[in-house]
Order: sequence, then C-alpha cells, then structure tokens
Amino acid sequence: MSKSNGETRMAFAVLCISSLAWTFAGGEKPAAQKIIVPGVEYFHELRAEGPLSIHGVKVELGRPELGVVVSLANQRVVDGETVRGQAENLPPELGKAVAAVNGDYSEIAKTGDPRYIGTLEGIHIGSGELVHQPAGNVLWFDSAGRPHLETGVQGRFMLTWPGGKSLRFGVNNSTTAHKSEVSATDVVLYTPTFGDSTRTESGLELVMKAVEGSAWLPLKANRSFTGVVEVVNWKGNAAIRDGSMVLSVVSGVATTLPAVRTGDRISFTTEIVPDMSGAVQAIGGGPVLIHAGTPNPGGGNRENLAPRTAIGFNDKYLFLVVVDGRQPKLSVGTSHGALGDLMAGLGCTEAINMDGGGSSTLWLTGEVMNSPSDLTGERRIGNGVIIVKK
Repeated sequence: MSKSNGETRMAFAVLCISSLAWTFAGGEKPAAQKIIVPGVEYFHELRAEGPLSIHGVKVELGRPELGVVVSLANQRVVDGETVRGQAENLPPELGKAVAAVNGDYSEIAKTGDPRYIGTLEGIHIGSGELVHQPAGNVLWFDSAGRPHLETGVQGRFMLTWPGGKSLRFGVNNSTTAHKSEVSATDVVLYTPTFGDSTRTESGLELVMKAVEGSAWLPLKANRSFTGVVEVVNWKGNAAIRDGSMVLSVVSGVATTLPAVRTGDRISFTTEIVPDMSGAVQAIGGGPVLIHAGTPNPGGGNRENLAPRTAIGFNDKYLFLVVVDGRQPKLSVGTSHGALGDLMAGLGCTEAINMDGGGSSTLWLTGEVMNSPSDLTGERRIGNGVIIVKK
C-alpha cells in the first residue's frame, strides 16, 4: 500500500472518531466505526503508543442474511491468491462478500517448493468439503453459522493397502519428497480441489475411481471410502481428473509395499477426533488466544512484535481483527499475548491467531483497509475467512 493510502486511512480514522458503546481494553481513544451492512460494523483505532493501527470487523451472529465462508484460493489448493482475490472471486452461489481476512498458515515458498504455494498447515473444510487435515486447533462453523473453537484436534486418516497393511496419509499437501514450510506426508491423497495434477516428480501414484455404493467426492470428514485403481503411475505428476482421486506414495515407502495392479481396491477413512462431520466451514490457526474465557491460555509471548490477524467470538458477535506491523511510522505490530488482551477487550470468550506478517490483510467491500507489510504488496495465500451477505 502506498504512503498516500496509509495517510488516507489515518485521516479516515481521525475524521470518523465517534463515541462507541464499547472500546478496546485499556484504550482511552474511542475507535472509528462504520456500519457496512446491517449486522456488520467496521472499526479502526490508532494508538500513539507503539504506534499501533488496528482494523476490525464486528459481525452480529444469528442474522439469517449473513454467513461465514472459509474460502480457498482460486477455489483450489495450489498457487495461492490474495485476500482481495478470494473475496472478489467468491462463487456467487456462496453469497456476496462483505468483509474478509487472511486464513491459516500456508506455503508461500520463501524456503519451500514453489510448486506447492497455497498448500495449508491445518484443517480446511469449505461448504462441507474436506480439503486438508487438522493440525491441532480448529475454528469451525456449524449449519446454523455458529462458531466453535476446538483445541487438540487430531486427524487419524488411515488407508488399507492391498494385502492389508495400514498407512497414514494426508490430504492435498505436498509429499515429503518436496521441501515444505507447512505440512508434508509420505502418503498423500489428492482430490480435484487440489489442482490439475499432483506436481510430484517421482514416486508411486494410483489414480482411483469410486467403487459403486461407496462414499466418494466431495471428500467429507469422518467417513469411510473405497476406491478401485484405474492407473498405476511411477512417473509422478499424475493428472487429477474430475471424479477421480490420486494416491501418491513417496518412493522410499512405495518400494517396501506389495505391488498394486489396476482393479485392486483401497479403502480409507477420514476420521477426525473430535468428530468434525458437523462442520460446514472450518479452518486452522494458532496459537489459541482465548479459550473458555481465559486469555492467553498458553501464556502468550509478549516480545515478538509483528503484523497479526485474529478471529474471536462470544455468544453475540464474531470479530475479525488485523493489527498492522513492521511499519514504524504507522504501526509496529503486536505480540500474541497483547493480541489476546485486545480480543478479550472486545468481549471475546474464544479467539485464535491466524497467519500474520505479510499475510495479515483485512478487505472490506472492494478495498483493503489495512496496510499489508510486504514490500511487494498483497500476498498470495492459501485460504481466508469471508463474511457474506446471502
């Protein structure tokens, strides 16, 4: 964002300051506020101490015309997309995007393999489809749009190889044959939501179609599946066709397994504990900032200042918050501990940190409201959280 845009944000905050029914904990200056649509309110606070620039959206829960979508970059896993792009390219059947923030940690290829930009760290469920396994913390929304926060969530994804051997697997991440910043497994199940092909260079890849009567696509949490092998490929980069899934096994593991032939059957389960079959939308993140009303349940680091994104809620409201950072004249950033305090000051009884740094972005009805810290501009990331008007 240019300097002039940052000055415009500051001018907006100064001009729009008005008294509020609530303020941040410890904040003496009331925040600027603006009603975007009924039930969705934007706020912005500038603090001289730091300095800090805090942007947020407050959403009234229980309004039938509003909803939450966990978005996927370009409606697929690989390649990534900015928060702006995810909001503005949201399929119209999901609603009209009103506000959005960045989501979970994802591959951005600073040290990982650029072919896997956009692959995720934690769980992703979008409109009921399981796209990626959990990695501990899960923010999820049920069919009524109510938020929930679970910790210690485990994915126990297991498959049965022809001959009976059991293997753990991941979904739509890179294999361990490729360097990853987020998650990688020896065995990966790729669905069409991943992309056009697996992008691997080697290993054993089995193209599977559904066995009649078995659950199949779209992939769901806490289900059992059986596929029949159509193609056996040792060349890597298998095509992922509509209606098929590809099971990819790194060479070091594949060479220890019994041979597989076309027509063989492979069964697998997507067990998640606790059961996530009721999750319509779900996303990972961490650390947890508030749980069961307790701020910073893990202690909360208070030294590392950076741009941060958080999502929190109570019985009445959902909050999407971005604190700018790494810009000394505008905002220096905040720590996880201070971010937990901030979310508690908003009235949150549950809150979780999302990806931060250059990923931290708050989009509102066509415009990015904060000042993302990457010098190259808005960052391509894996997923986001979007407030929609149905």
